[in-house]
Amino acid sequence: MADELDRIFAADEECRSRLAFAQNQIERQLEEAARERERAIAEQQRAVAEALERELAAVRAEGDARIAVRGAALDDYLRRLDERGEECFEAAAQMYARIVRGEAEGGER
Repeated sequence: MADELDRIFAADEECRSRLAFAQNQIERQLEEAARERERAIAEQQRAVAEALERELAAVRAEGDARIAVRGAALDDYLRRLDERGEECFEAAAQMYARIVRGEAEGGER
């Protein structure tokens, strides 16, 4: 009977040892899976951040291009307005002088 008890205790110890080993393996696998999950999440976050940065850069570039076009159009408009003002300046000065002197359009006073 002592031999049977020794075999039972030995089998019990072996089962406990195998169980502890299996639990350690499971814990290591879970830890590795958690690390892999964290790496995957970090990679996805990095990819999303890079995509967002590229999209923002594209929006910035498009906005800058629109501003440049509108700025050029405004510069052109102001240049033409200035040219027209210069063209009309002499006639305006003469008209002002006639008004100040009290001359009417037809040369009447």
